[in-house]
Amino acid sequence: MIDSNIRLGYAVSFLIASPTLNPPALILFYALFGGQITLVYIAICLTIAVVGGIVLDRGSLRKYLIEIFFINDVDTFTLKAVNRQYAGFLRSLAPVVVIAAFLATWLQSWAPSESILSVLDQYQMAAIPGAVGVGGAIYADIVMLIPIGQLFLDKGLNTGLVFSFMMAASGVGLPSVLLLTRVFKKELLVLYLITIFVLFTMAGFLVSWMIP
Repeated sequence: MIDSNIRLGYAVSFLIASPTLNPPALILFYALFGGQITLVYIAICLTIAVVGGIVLDRGSLRKYLIEIFFINDVDTFTLKAVNRQYAGFLRSLAPVVVIAAFLATWLQSWAPSESILSVLDQYQMAAIPGAVGVGGAIYADIVMLIPIGQLFLDKGLNTGLVFSFMMAASGVGLPSVLLLTRVFKKELLVLYLITIFVLFTMAGFLVSWMIP
């Protein structure tokens, strides 16, 4: 999209919406949570994608974009050269993917105690941003996160906290951030992460107010 000179805001909106909203996930979401909560989730994710795109749709930010593959000579741009770079990048990414996937798997067996639930309820102003931060360190597909979200809700965790965690875990994640370092320079990457952190946190508070 960037190489085709599509506006940065459009690419950012796609980047946010694509992992959080997909038909199979929404079908599972509806089956587990029902129509009302599914519509709220869809509306929240679409709003975040649109607002995020609007915020970062600045022509001045395009100077902070870089190419994924650093092969500029047409004569050397071969499939073999691209595959070699991509394989090297995947090797560097593998440890992060394994650690993040391990954390996501561990969460499936985690059961919050009554004291933890009480603390999360009492300090909700800090719990929701914390959930976004923790979610951002987890690598998981939204289809995998939906059953975990239902488990957390059944254990009594706040709906907004669970939603913000699920959106952050599917929409950001350390592997995604590492991939973005090959497309965004650090100035744009930091701005992108701050933008979606604020949006996911605000969404968590909104859902908490709408669905206690």
